[in-house]
Amino acid sequence: MFVRLLEKELGKGRGRFSPASPDHWTKLTQAIEDWVDSLKREPHQVRDQLAAALQRAQSECRTAFRRLEDRFRIAGPSAEGWREYLEFSRLSELMELEKSWPGEVLEKTYQRLAAGYPGLELRCFADLREALRAYLLRERSLLDEQIATRVVEVGQQLLEAVRGYSREPSAEKLMEIYQTFSWLRILGLEGDWASELTTVFDGPNLHVRFSERLIQAAVDRPVDDTGPFEDVILGTYLVGTSRTRGHLRAFLVPSETAALVGLVLEGTIHTDARGFNGPVQVLTRGQTSITAEKLLGFGRKELVSSPTYSEACTDSELLNLWAIRGGALVEAIAWRRAWSQKPLADAIAAEHAEARMNERLDKEIGKRLAEANRQFSSRIWDPLEDRGLYPQTVAWRTTASFVEGLLWQKGKLGLGSPSLPPRIFMDQDLVLGIHETAINFALSETFAGMILREVELRKWAEDFWGQVPPGLEVEDPTEPWTIVFASERPIEVAFRGDLLSITLRGQAYEKGDKSFPGMDVTAIYRIEDSPEGRVAVRQGDLRIYPPRFKEEERKLTAREQVLRTLLARRFAKLFPERWAGPRIEWMPKGSERPSPIVLTTAGWTTIDGWLFMGWNLSQ
Repeated sequence: MFVRLLEKELGKGRGRFSPASPDHWTKLTQAIEDWVDSLKREPHQVRDQLAAALQRAQSECRTAFRRLEDRFRIAGPSAEGWREYLEFSRLSELMELEKSWPGEVLEKTYQRLAAGYPGLELRCFADLREALRAYLLRERSLLDEQIATRVVEVGQQLLEAVRGYSREPSAEKLMEIYQTFSWLRILGLEGDWASELTTVFDGPNLHVRFSERLIQAAVDRPVDDTGPFEDVILGTYLVGTSRTRGHLRAFLVPSETAALVGLVLEGTIHTDARGFNGPVQVLTRGQTSITAEKLLGFGRKELVSSPTYSEACTDSELLNLWAIRGGALVEAIAWRRAWSQKPLADAIAAEHAEARMNERLDKEIGKRLAEANRQFSSRIWDPLEDRGLYPQTVAWRTTASFVEGLLWQKGKLGLGSPSLPPRIFMDQDLVLGIHETAINFALSETFAGMILREVELRKWAEDFWGQVPPGLEVEDPTEPWTIVFASERPIEVAFRGDLLSITLRGQAYEKGDKSFPGMDVTAIYRIEDSPEGRVAVRQGDLRIYPPRFKEEERKLTAREQVLRTLLARRFAKLFPERWAGPRIEWMPKGSERPSPIVLTTAGWTTIDGWLFMGWNLSQ
C-alpha cells in the first residue's frame, strides 16, 4: 500500500520522452519551410505578428515587474539598494500607463538589469530583463523597413541548421538552432513549427544512476543501544532497561515511476524490568524479535517517507514474584494469574514494542530527512531555482540493482536534448551524465553578460562543494581577475567521440585595476586510457583569441598578445594539460562509519552530445 501511495505522489509531473524519428525531423523541416515560404508570399504578416507581439510584451513586462515588486516587498529594507539602482518608483509609474511607453526609461532600466552585477542573474531580475528586452526589440523592429526580409533570412538559417543537425548532429549546429530560435522567440514570431521543434528537443539532458551497493554503504549499520524501559501491561507497571541489538540495512524497491529505497531493521530487544501491580511486585526478563520497515522516496526537490511498519514477537520470563502484603495466599493467586495471562501479556508486549519502534524510527529518520531536505534546499534547490537552473522535470525509476533519474533542464526556450542518454557504465556504482544542451542552453542563459569576480567564484564554489576545487585558487589576492561574459554563447561545450571541448567567451577582462578587451578561451581534450584509468589529455595549448578572430586576416596586436599571455597562465590552472577523473570522498551526515565512503573513477567518455562519468566504490 505504501509503495503505491509513494509512487502516486512522486510520479506527479513525471517526464516522458521518445527520441525523434526521421519522420519527426521531416515534419519539422517541412513546417519551417512552409512558414518561410508563407512570409515570402505575404511579408505583411511579419508586421501584423509584431504588433500583436508588442501588446503581449507589455503585459509580460507588467507581470514580471509585479513579481519583482513582490520579491522586494518580502525582502524588506534589504531591497532598498536595488530599488534605488533600478529607479523602481519611476518604473512603477510607467507600468501604470496604458499607452506606449517612453523608450528611454525602458532602455535605461534594461541596461541596468543587463549590467551583469552579482545578483542580477536571479530569476526575479532575469524575467523582467527578458520582458523589457522583448518589448524594446519588438518596438524597434516595427520601425525597421527591412524586418520582413531579415525574418525570412533568419528563418532560412534555422531551416538549414535543423537540416544539418538531423543529418550530422554537432554542437555548432545545435547552437545555430538555439540562436535563431531565440531571436524569433524574442520577437514573438515563432510559427506552428515551434511546437514541432520543442517536441524534437524534448528529451532529458541530465542523467544520474546509483547502485544499491552505494546506498547500502551510506545506510547499512549495526544497531546496539541501551536505554530506559517503561510499560504497562495488564495493569502491571514495568520499569527497567532495554537493549536493542540488530542491523539496519537498505534495499531497493522496484518501481517504474519512482525512486524507492526500503529500510529494514531486524533485531532483538532484551528487557529487564521490575513490575508493580497492587501489593504484588515482579521481576521479569523479556526477549522480543522485531522487524521494522520504512520506505523512502526521492521527489523533485525533497526526500519523503512512509510511516514505519513493524512486526514483533515477545517471549517473557517471570523471574520472581512476591507480595508486600497479603502473604502466601496473595502470592499463590498472583503466580496462577501470571502464568495464565502470559500468552496475552507477551502479545501485548509485542504490540507495544512495535509501537515504540515505529515511533522511534519515524522520529529518528524524520529528523534526518528534515535536515537533509534543509541542506538540499539551502545549498542546491534555492540557489539554482532562483537562477532558473534547477531541472523543471524529474523522472525516477528503480530496479533491483540501481536507481536512475532523468532530469529536464530546458531553459527559457523549452529546449532539451534530442536523444535519450546512452545505456553505458551499467555496472558502476555512481554514474552522472550531462548533455550539451544543459550547458549551452540553460547555463549560458544565466551567465550571459554576467560580471564574475575571481573571489566571488571561489566563495560560491567553496559554499557549494565545501572546499575550493583545483584551479580556482586565487592567483594574486592583490590583483584578482574579473571576467565580463559575452552576452551570447558565454559558455559552450561539445561532447563527441571521446573529445571534450570547452569555450569561455569574455567581452572584457580585468586584472586588479587594469582593463583588457574581450577574448575567447578554448580547451580541447581527448579522453584516453592510461595506467591509472581514463584521463582527459589536452590537445595542444589553450586557444586564446579575440572574438571572431581569423589568423589569415590579421595578427594579434601587442596589447592582445599581453592579455593572451596573462590569460594562458591563469586558465592553464583551470584547464590543465591532464585531467584525471575525480576521486569522491563522502561522509554521510550523522553516519557512524569509521571512514568516508570513497568512490574512484571507473569510466569516462563523451558520445553523441553526452558527457558520462562513472565511479565505483573502493574496496
